[in-house]
Amino acid sequence: MDADIREQLFDLNKQIAQTENTIKKSCMLGSNKQILEGFEKFLYSRGLSILRIVKYLRTSKTIAEIYDKPFSEYTKNDCDTVMMRLRQSPKKYKPNTINDFIGGLRMLFKYIDGADGKAQSPRTAHLIKKATQNKLRKEDLISESELLKIISAMPSKQYQCIISLLYESGARPSEIRAIQQKDISQIENGYKLNISGKTGQRTIFSVSSAPLLREIINNNPYKEAQTPLFYALEDGKPRFCQHKAWESMFGKVTFKVLGRKLNLYRLRHSRATTLIERGFNTSIVKSVLGHSRGSNTLEKTYLHLNDGDLLDAYCTAAGHENKEKKPIKNIFQAKVCRCGNTMSAHQILCEKCGTPDKNAELFKNEKNELYERMLAAFLAIKETPGLAADIEKRLTAQKK
Repeated sequence: MDADIREQLFDLNKQIAQTENTIKKSCMLGSNKQILEGFEKFLYSRGLSILRIVKYLRTSKTIAEIYDKPFSEYTKNDCDTVMMRLRQSPKKYKPNTINDFIGGLRMLFKYIDGADGKAQSPRTAHLIKKATQNKLRKEDLISESELLKIISAMPSKQYQCIISLLYESGARPSEIRAIQQKDISQIENGYKLNISGKTGQRTIFSVSSAPLLREIINNNPYKEAQTPLFYALEDGKPRFCQHKAWESMFGKVTFKVLGRKLNLYRLRHSRATTLIERGFNTSIVKSVLGHSRGSNTLEKTYLHLNDGDLLDAYCTAAGHENKEKKPIKNIFQAKVCRCGNTMSAHQILCEKCGTPDKNAELFKNEKNELYERMLAAFLAIKETPGLAADIEKRLTAQKK
């Protein structure tokens, strides 16, 4: 990913400046502040990313604040005491965060003791990161019927397209946020998008989300190659959207629609599991998700969620039929209105002719009363002289 784009996506300069400022204002010993100044230069010299540098500095700052002793005087026993305090902290740090503290402590003393290459300081060499257990359950994933409800409840076409594309592509949120106009090309079945993430560049495709994406592209007034596909205005200019804004909106909508607040990565987890359930080769799924070669993340994170084959084996061994096995239905697919226009699966109204879709997810379990009311209103508008033209004129003016 281009360094300038990465800076805009994550506000890197702001993050490092804030971290440096909190260290200066910290109650830690002055000698430890001086060591952290040198530690920062050491991290830069090793070519680490700013995000990684910020993480190391923040963990070191926390350690210095909970254990009031000069780093230069630390012993192996002091390091053990620090880890004990972190594990017993009222903040209840998660296992991954504890591992971050171990990594930070080891890197800090690697710098202080001048350890070369892969060598570790004797004060921290005994600290070992613990493998974290995967707590993701199948019940925590988003079904495709739930996804359609989420998309329908999004407050704007841009958010609808974002969620639809995140799910279909299985991409990381930062990879979708970084897409620019130059990265998009139209193909017969939809769109081809070039994205860049932590494992390098790869290609994703928009097929089921293509109708929404087409609308976003056509209505985007900024056509420059460097313009973000999804943007927010700042001082009248388009800039990359911030992750917090997307995360906040998704959390609010999922809580309202599903009764549980979810994060954006749940879309990636859900898509990966769906692809595995549908029999896609693991190498294909890894390519879709952008996993690096040799990575075992797929096996550790997702394969345990596909318990259908395991249940088949149990039923076969017991001489029973697997009654839980259901045919796979792809409800997340494009549909065609009677006017011939292609619509996304979640859409209620055809944007070309305005006809409501009787099979839309929103109308299910409503005994079709809502559909009948919307259809009656649609027909009344069409039959009233001048009204349909006036509404279309107003909508066109709003878009401008």
